[in-house]
Amino acid sequence: ETNNKKDLMIINAIAKEIGAQAQHVANVVQLIDEGNTIPFIARYRKELHGAMDDTKLRALYRKARYGSADDPVTDEEVRQAQKCYEQIVAAKRSQKTAQETKE
Repeated sequence: ETNNKKDLMIINAIAKEIGAQAQHVANVVQLIDEGNTIPFIARYRKELHGAMDDTKLRALYRKARYGSADDPVTDEEVRQAQKCYEQIVAAKRSQKTAQETKE
C-alpha cells in the first residue's frame, strides 16, 4: 500500500504540473507501461487521456519516465533516430553494391 500511496502522489503531482486530471495521467502511464507509443495513445486512446495534445502527452511521458517534463530526448525519439540511421546505412550499402556491380 505504501507504493500505491507513493504512486498516487506522483500521479497527482504530474497531473498538477501538466494541467491534466489525475485519472487521465494514470491511464496514460499504464498505456506507456504496456508499450504503447505517444502517437498511438494520442490518436487511438483519446477516451483514456481526456484529449490531451501531443505536447502534453510527451511532457507526461518525460516526467513519468525521467522525473522531468523538460527532458529533451525520449526513448521513442532515440528509436526513430536509430531507424533513420539504419535506413541511411542500408541505402549507402545498396548504392555501393550497385556501383560495384556496374564496374
